[in-house]
Order: sequence, then structure tokens, then C-alpha cells
Amino acid sequence: PDESIKTLDALLETTFVANVDAPVLALIAPLLAKSLKTRSSVMKRKASRVIDIMCRLVQEPSDVAPFMPLLLPALDKVIDEIVDAEVCGVAKDARAILLKAMGEGDEKVSTVAATPTAVSLSVPAVQIKLLDALHHSMKNNQLYSTAEQPLHTSSQLLQGSLNDTEQKIFTFISELCAELVVKGTPPNPNMKIDDADFDVENSWRYAVAMSDSADWNDCIVPYILSVRDSYKSRCSPATSETNFIDISAEEKVDKDGDNESFPMGSPTDNTVAEQLSSAFRSAALGVVLDSQNQTDPNDSNLCDIEFSLAFGGKILLHNTYLRLGKGRRYGLMGKNGAGKTTLLTNIGSGNIEGLPATIKTVYVQHDDASDDQGVSLIDEMMAGKDMIEAGVKREDAAAALTHIGFTENMLSCPRSMLSGGWKMKLLIIRAMLSRADVLLLDEPTNHLDTASVAWLINYILSQKDVTCLIVSHDTQFMDAVLTDVIHYENRKLVYYHGNLTHFVSIHPEARYYYELAGSTMSFKFPTPERLDGINSTTRSVLKIENCTYTYPGQTKPQLVNVSAKVCLASRVAVVGANGAGKSTLIKLLVQEAEPDEGCGGIVWKHMNLRVAYVAQHSFHHIEQHLDSTPVEYIKWRFAAGYDKEDMTKANTKLTEEEVEERKGERKYGDIDLVLGRRKNGRTMEYECTFVGQNPAREPNKYITVEKLTEMGYLKLVQQCDTRIAAAAAGLDLRPLLTAEIQGHLDDFNLAAEFGTHGTIRRLSGGQKVKLVLAAAMWNRPHVIILDEPTNYLDREALGALTQAIKTFAGGVVIISHNHEFTDALCSEKWLVKDGQCFTHGFDLQ
Repeated sequence: PDESIKTLDALLETTFVANVDAPVLALIAPLLAKSLKTRSSVMKRKASRVIDIMCRLVQEPSDVAPFMPLLLPALDKVIDEIVDAEVCGVAKDARAILLKAMGEGDEKVSTVAATPTAVSLSVPAVQIKLLDALHHSMKNNQLYSTAEQPLHTSSQLLQGSLNDTEQKIFTFISELCAELVVKGTPPNPNMKIDDADFDVENSWRYAVAMSDSADWNDCIVPYILSVRDSYKSRCSPATSETNFIDISAEEKVDKDGDNESFPMGSPTDNTVAEQLSSAFRSAALGVVLDSQNQTDPNDSNLCDIEFSLAFGGKILLHNTYLRLGKGRRYGLMGKNGAGKTTLLTNIGSGNIEGLPATIKTVYVQHDDASDDQGVSLIDEMMAGKDMIEAGVKREDAAAALTHIGFTENMLSCPRSMLSGGWKMKLLIIRAMLSRADVLLLDEPTNHLDTASVAWLINYILSQKDVTCLIVSHDTQFMDAVLTDVIHYENRKLVYYHGNLTHFVSIHPEARYYYELAGSTMSFKFPTPERLDGINSTTRSVLKIENCTYTYPGQTKPQLVNVSAKVCLASRVAVVGANGAGKSTLIKLLVQEAEPDEGCGGIVWKHMNLRVAYVAQHSFHHIEQHLDSTPVEYIKWRFAAGYDKEDMTKANTKLTEEEVEERKGERKYGDIDLVLGRRKNGRTMEYECTFVGQNPAREPNKYITVEKLTEMGYLKLVQQCDTRIAAAAAGLDLRPLLTAEIQGHLDDFNLAAEFGTHGTIRRLSGGQKVKLVLAAAMWNRPHVIILDEPTNYLDREALGALTQAIKTFAGGVVIISHNHEFTDALCSEKWLVKDGQCFTHGFDLQ
């Protein structure tokens, strides 16, 4: 069973870049049938999800038909017998998809809501228009003729000669097409409803232009010839033999009377039907440009392929097109979890079926966590496969790096010593030197300060022959560089010429790309309880005074004599250039780093204060738990009644030397454990056990915090304070049940499909940040500290975060280069510059 679960998880984590056929199903179906028959509801759910996703990628019913007797009864049994309503619902969805793959059933399987058009359209109104267009197209297309007999056109078919059945078929065709046009098409980028000469009456034609050509044919081809066949069957034998012959003569007469050659031989019925479908589409379009046909060859002179993409038990893209033009700069737009990074990853690895092998792609990821092995930055760079293949010389690489500000000292240091902004610059320079045809930039402005973003914009605009695919939530950056937008719509890639501003003018509902307040998503932060002795929200609860910090191995301090304070009313923006020391200052504040010995600096926090800290590279919080679900991760993190991450901070975690010392020989009376505390007047005393104590005769000792600090037991005191603060939040009493935790994840818009049933490995970057935020907020913190929170959240999620922070009852400290975000929230600024911290704004007590 364990291996079966691992296999199902592996299937759910597999990226499918091609359609599923019979050989693939032959390998997987026995495992799926076996899993559906087990007693484990978890395995039944996973197997149902695998059936769902794989059958969505089946193109031919004949591929899935041999496995119907194996899978369908097993799914039916799960639906009939399972008690868990959620698992039953998943099994029902899988059954509907399985039947759909066989061409049976009428279940609506799409879970993606249709995108509304800019002008409201109704199916009955569009059906009337389409029925008129269908009649018009038939009247102007000649179906039957011979050289000896008079011409018989479809207009003769329609001049009062259609019976009720044939007329019903025409009505049915127009109704199918109307449903497709109204409910299955995105807004047309060519429809300018604000233009003075725009005719609203023709808005339905623009919707027709956006309908998929294959779907259009599916609505027409199976039915249109039945009208001809029905009419022929009602004609006299003599007439049918001479007059009603499929277009097959050497010549046919077009509607203008001109002769037009036609290939010898009889075309198939499908060919005739497709010709009629095309004629119907042309009549429906009128003068409107068909968006399904490429009019500019430069739009796809680099790549034009059809593909599908699925990952994590979810269909991301289905039978859509990747069309890339040389020198174009495309912005990939879609919500968190749509599959933007998955698409870039598979293009970069060459896994997309049909992608030309001659195209050289370079993928610039926003978070490079690879080990630098302690070698110098320039040596590591020159040893890279990309630099070797491109034939880059060491002096050229060094010149490119120094041109954007890298110093000789930075080039000789390991990459791990760089700040997030400098690491991103390094990745971009490597991509530049690799001479790529296509640059895949995933959140390239993450960690970059304003000057660096301006440099990146100028560089991208200077590359006239390089195609760029960009994922970014920086609206100003995207507006400055984009020539086109590729938008995820109903599992299709839809292309729009123009930048982000033009795209939002077509998609008004996407205004949250510009307006954080326009977000329809919401986060809910818990309300912290009152702190003992803190009667004012402007009184300090966390502070750092006169601290100096030097990185290990360095001689020059990164920060010198810095001071700052935080209260419950704080809304602080920490700003400064890349590498100035912003993240280092925050690590000192949250006690993940300690000041230099002998500097006389003080880091203090209220003994019951709980701090939620989301680091710059926030994934480090969860990177050891990628094969766990988010619910399982939170259960592990808080199982002891407190936050285990708090016990790993520099001020609480015992070093290896301290652990060995405690294991060594200790004399009678040495402190063993710190259990609790009490207040004696103005003095705080801690309850301690000691070595050699006889609990029956010797009570625990109460020792002042000053004395314990002097004795070297400050870390044990800090551990005790952490446990007591967690108990004050009720963590020791809060049930770690799946339903309770999932309800908390729901407050951060992480649905059960991802929170309870999916592993962390399957989450997108934005979803991982939501998990990290939710986990940090589980203990109801008094202060939130966010280091570059905008890096992975899409605009809608960022808007939700903005609104949640505005209503939060505690203090907030934010590091961000996104001025729009910080200006909307922060009344105080800490400027980190030249090793100093300059505070402006809010006045603390």
C-alpha cells in the first residue's frame, strides 16, 4: 500500500505535456483499479484524481474503451459505498470525465467559469443571428451539379422545400454554435467598444471570431450533411441520380458565374461538411477578422505548436497553441496556480512536444537554492554548462558583472554571500551571456531595487532579436517592456497585442493588476490577545539598540551601531539598496542572528510577544517538508504546543558545544531545566530544577533572570518564554485536527485540494507563500515581519494581503521594493544605508 500511495503521488506530481493514449492507460489502469478497491479513502481519492486528469487528456474514445470494464464499476462502487462526501464528490467527477472520454454522458466537466465578454450576449439572440447566417451561407454555396443537368444550389433546398426535420437540424446547429459563442469564448482583443464608430449590433460577430475553429466544426460537421441526405431521399430516383451529385465535376460555377477548376474525383462527405462549416463561419463573421487565423506571420515565425499541459492533478492547458515571434516580449498572465511557472519550466527543459530543437532557451528562476560549494562566484559561473556551451571568456564574464556594479571582492566571494538582489542580477547576466533565442524570466524583478529594475528594463528593450516570456507581478515593469500579453483563459493561451494597460482595457475585471483595492480575494488574520503591561499600542514591544553585525569570514561590519523599535501600532517599511543589510537587520530583530560579541548591543522583546516572520527566501520554512501536505506540515510544526521554528532561532537553540557541555559531568546544584516563571514585585523569577535534586525533599528553585543570564542559562530562559507565550495563545489547547487546520488555510485562500490532499511539492510559488503566511499566523502573533512578501504573490493575492494588514490589530514590519505596496500601508520608514539605520515617521514611546 505504501508503494501504491507513492506511485499515485508521483502520478499527481507528473507534468503531462502530451495527450494520453492506450499504452499509457494500459500501464496505469491496473493500479488505479486496485487502489479504488482498497479500504483506504485516501487511496480511493488519489486514484479518482488520477483518472480525472488522465482521461481529460484522452483524445480518442478507442483508447479508453478497453479499460471501461475495469475502471467504471470500481468508481461506481466507491460512489455507492464511500461515507466521506468529499471523496464521493471526487469519484463522481472522475466518473463524469471517464464517460466524457468515451463520448458518453452529458456531464459538464469544465470547472473553469467562462470569461464574460465586454458586451453582454444572450444565447437566444445570438442563435437568431447565426440561423440567418447559416441560411445565407447555404444559399451562396453550390452543392450539386452535373455538366448535363441544370445547377441545383442549396438555395433551391431552402426555398420552401425543407421539411420539419431538416429545419430542426438547422435550428439545432445554430443553437450549438450560439452556446459556444456566448459561453465558451474570451473577450475579443480587436473589439474596441469605446470607439465612436463601434456597432454594438455586431458584437456577436467578434465573439464568433474568438471561438475555437475545431469546436466550431464539431457543432456543425456531424449534422450538416444530414440535411442534404434527407432532401435527396425525398427526391425522385431520376432526379437524385442526375441532379444531386456531390461537387465532383471538373468545373463548378461560383456565385459570380465565373468558372473555377475543381480537382477530379469525388471529395469525401467530411470535406464537403468542412467546406460548409467554413462558409457558415465566414457568413457569421462578416467583415470581422477571424482571430483563429494568423494574419501576421511575425506572430509565430519562431514557434507555432499545439500542446497540452497538466500538473499536480490539474489540467493547466488543453489543446492550446504556443505561438512565439522573434524579438517579441510576452507577459504570461494568470492567477496563482494557473501554471505559469510550470509552462516556463517545461519550455526551458524542452519537454513541450513539438518545440523546435533549434531554439535555445534559458530559464531565469527567481530562487536559485543550489549549493555554491564555497567556491568564488566567478569560478562557479565559468564552470557552468551554459557558459561553456556559449564559449564565454572569463574576462568577458567579469567585465559584464563589473559593468552592473559587482566589485572584485564580490567576484571572489561565494554566491551565498550575496543578497537576494545581487543573486538575481547574477542570474540575468548569465542568461545574457548564454546567447539565448528565448529568455524565460520568472519574476525577474524579485529582490531588485529601483535602480536595478531600470537597468533590467533597458537591457530587455535593447535585445531586438531575443524573444522574452516573462512572469511578473510588477505592473510598472510589465507595462514598460511588453509587446504582447498571453492570458490563461479556460485552459487556453489567448494572445493580445499591446502592453498590460491595453490588456486591462479589454479585461476590466483584471483591474487588480493596477489597483490593489480592486482585489476580490481576501485574507483573514487572527486577532492577538493583549500583552501584560502594555497599555498603549505605541509602547515598544520589540527593539534593537546599538547593535553591530559582521558576516562570518568578513572584516568589515555589515551594520554598525543600529537601533530601531517596534510597537503594536507600527507600520514600518524597511527600504534601501540591494545588499545594504535590510534582511540582516530583520534577522537581528527576530533573533535569528546575534550581534557581534563585545559591541554592547541589546536585542529585547516583551516576554510574551509572539512574532510571525516570513523570510526573504520564504521557502526555507517548508523545504524539508515538500512531501507532506500543508495540513501535515502545520501539525508537525505545532505538535508540541509551541512553534518549533521558534526553538531553532539563534537566541534559543543550543549550539553543539553547549549540548556537549550539558551532556558532560555537572556538579550538584547546576541548573537542569527552566520550567516556568513568576513575578516577584518588579523582578521576574524563573522556576528551575537542578542536578542532583530529590523532588520529594528538595523543591524547585526560583532564580532571577539576571542571575540566570550571568550563569549562562539565557537560552533556557528564552525557551521557557517561548513556551509560555505559545500557551497564552492557546496553542497547547488548540486542536490540531485536519478540519481545524484546513479552516485556517481557507482564511488564506488555500483550498482543501491543495491544503489537505496535495503535497507541498505540488504548490505554486504563490501558494507556498500563502502556506508560509498561514503557518506563521497559526499562533496569533502580535507582530508580523515580512521580508519581500510581494515576490511570489499575484496582484489579486497581494491586494488581499494589503487589506488584511490594514485591519490587523498588531504591528507590521515590511521589507519591499514595491513602493505601491508599502506606501499603501506604512507610516514609518527605516532607511538602511552605509551600515546605518535611519528611522523616519512614527514616534514610539
